[in-house]
Amino acid sequence: MSEQIDLGEFEQNIRQVLAEQLPIKRVHEHVNSDPLIDIRLKETLSNLGWFGLGIAEEDGGLGLSLDAAGVLYEALGRHLAPVPIMPSLVTADVLTKFGTRAQQQVWGPQLARGTVLASVSGLSEHEGRDCPLPMLTPFSDSGFVLEGDATSFIDGGSAGLFLVRSRLADGTVRYVLLETPQSGLEVLVRRTVDRTRHLADLSIRGVRVTEAAVLPGSAESINDRLELHLSLAIACDAIGGTEAILDRTIQYLKVREQFGKIVGSFQALKHRCSNLQLKTVSARIFTRHALATASAGSPEGAYLASLAKASACDAYAQVAADAVQLHGGIGYTWEHDCHLFLKRAKMNQALLGNSEQWLDKASAQLIAAMSASPRGNA
Repeated sequence: MSEQIDLGEFEQNIRQVLAEQLPIKRVHEHVNSDPLIDIRLKETLSNLGWFGLGIAEEDGGLGLSLDAAGVLYEALGRHLAPVPIMPSLVTADVLTKFGTRAQQQVWGPQLARGTVLASVSGLSEHEGRDCPLPMLTPFSDSGFVLEGDATSFIDGGSAGLFLVRSRLADGTVRYVLLETPQSGLEVLVRRTVDRTRHLADLSIRGVRVTEAAVLPGSAESINDRLELHLSLAIACDAIGGTEAILDRTIQYLKVREQFGKIVGSFQALKHRCSNLQLKTVSARIFTRHALATASAGSPEGAYLASLAKASACDAYAQVAADAVQLHGGIGYTWEHDCHLFLKRAKMNQALLGNSEQWLDKASAQLIAAMSASPRGNA
């Protein structure tokens, strides 16, 4: 179905809905209140079918590809949407690519309708190795017992399904679909500096897991797909946020007066904004290229996604930090919008590991790709 839609028109429709449903005032109200997510916005997006973006049509979804999801992530980032759609779409993508048909039939319709929200860990593969994985111990011919802790699940406090990385006694890694609530499973919510998102840790004590809840196939392949999708999702979110805060800053400089002059007329500020605009446009073009390449299934998608995650998040952090300064004293206040974007930018940088880790990962992926190609072996 993805070939039958116009992504430009799809993007305009998404932006129109979010502009109407999520003005920045509503984000401030959310930040100043207790709920983990915006339930009303979540219901709106569910009714529009956006939670089923990548799920097959026979399972109740729209059957669209990764590039369409990227358009949605970018628009949500532009509006700082406090709704847990990203981890649900990532989980649905993994299920579509690696789940059994029975798993897809059970969870696909629920994820597509938004009646069940899903979560994945925001730890990088390197960070995950530093934390002991929950132990998956055979209990009978058709089941296991899961024991241990799993950390940093994105928007996990609102989730009813977790994609958990676990290991067997022989060191084999398996991914498990863990449903909540159930006996032995405790979800511990961690509020973050970015109040439009949160993290959750899982305390897993003797939870029974059936064979039907274990994803088949290579854990390495599942992890690669998970990180590919999640890194591109975060990059797109960063691009949307970068453009939004830069637009606000430029508009402010056009009306703010100092010493009887519009401050935007000062040459130093013109140069500074030009540099920020160049960084923003460059990161956007690169991220869109990485998204299209990965969506087409090209092997180059892996290292391009790694570079996109690093470049887009770094651009967001710099532009958001400069925006605080360029707004002057008002930019440092709680009532202003600047801190909302800066906090989202810093969390995007931290999710899945910092930019240095992603640049190292991209380098390793590029070397591996060149070595595997006939030209590289020549």
